[in-house]
Formats: sequence, C-alpha cells, structure tokens
Amino acid sequence: MDFIKKSYSSLLILLAEAVLGIFMIVKPELLRSVVTILIGVLLILVGAIALVKYFFLDSRGASPVSRCVMGIISVLVGVLCLIFNGKMGKAFIIVYGAILILNAAYKVYAYVTTRKATGQASFFQLISGLVALIFGVVLIVWANETVNLLWILAGIALLVEAVIDAVAAGHVYKLLTD
Repeated sequence: MDFIKKSYSSLLILLAEAVLGIFMIVKPELLRSVVTILIGVLLILVGAIALVKYFFLDSRGASPVSRCVMGIISVLVGVLCLIFNGKMGKAFIIVYGAILILNAAYKVYAYVTTRKATGQASFFQLISGLVALIFGVVLIVWANETVNLLWILAGIALLVEAVIDAVAAGHVYKLLTD
C-alpha cells in the first residue's frame, strides 16, 4: 500500500496514457479536432504576446522585427487552425506529400546530373526517388485516411507504453517488497 501512495502520480500518468490511447484509436477525428483547436488558441496567445512585446513593451525599438513577423504569423496560423479545424491535419499531410514529390524530382535530377558529369550514378537514387514519389502521391490522394491512421498508430503506441509502464511498475513493486 505504501508503494501505491508513493507511486500515485505515476499511476495517474499511466491511466491517462491508456485513456488517451484508447480515445485516439476509437475517435481519432474528434481528438484531432480538439488538439487543432488547442494548438490554434495557443498560437494566437503566443502571437499576441509577441506582438504586445514588440509594439508596447519595447519603447526604445530594440526588439527585433522578427518578433513582430513571428507574432503575426503565429496569430494567422492560429486563426486558420480555428477556422479550418478539421482540415489542418489534412493540409499538413498534403504539404508533406508535395515536399516528397519535389524531393523525388530532385533525386532524379541528381541522378541524371551525376551520370552526365561522371558517367556513373547510383541506381539507389532512382529507387529512393521512386519511393518518395509513391509515398508523396499516396499522402496527397489519401490525406484524410493518412491523418486518421497516424492518430490511431499514436494511440496504439500510447496503449503499448501504458502496458509496459504497468508491467515495469509491477516489477519494481515486486523488487521492493522481496
């Protein structure tokens, strides 16, 4: 009983991991929406603080312009998170897919350029480019499913971590009581 009293906060964290993991598996869209709203509010607050510091607290003009720019960007992204709540995760996935496609094009370009310059090039550059192209297209075409899958996988990871933590806590308890 003494061990449980001393480990109360750890057991609460373990329970929170398990509940959050289950929630991420069962309702990934709802949790993604809640997280996007929280991130949006946080970005607006951080941006507003940066803008207040830039415009009102630094009367000598020593504050860098980057603080103002980052404050404006932070507020705008925060507002976008609130307006396009359910679509922000999808937007990030689409942007990442586009980056992968651009990366694939660069790898093919690097292969061709290297081959022209040296007469030889690594075939793995083409394979890497093909893999990046395939994953980029998959991410763009199935962006919503990809976002949900990532949340579900994160939920599974949290559940596995909670189980491992529970086993570890039981093991520690056994070591301490023997």
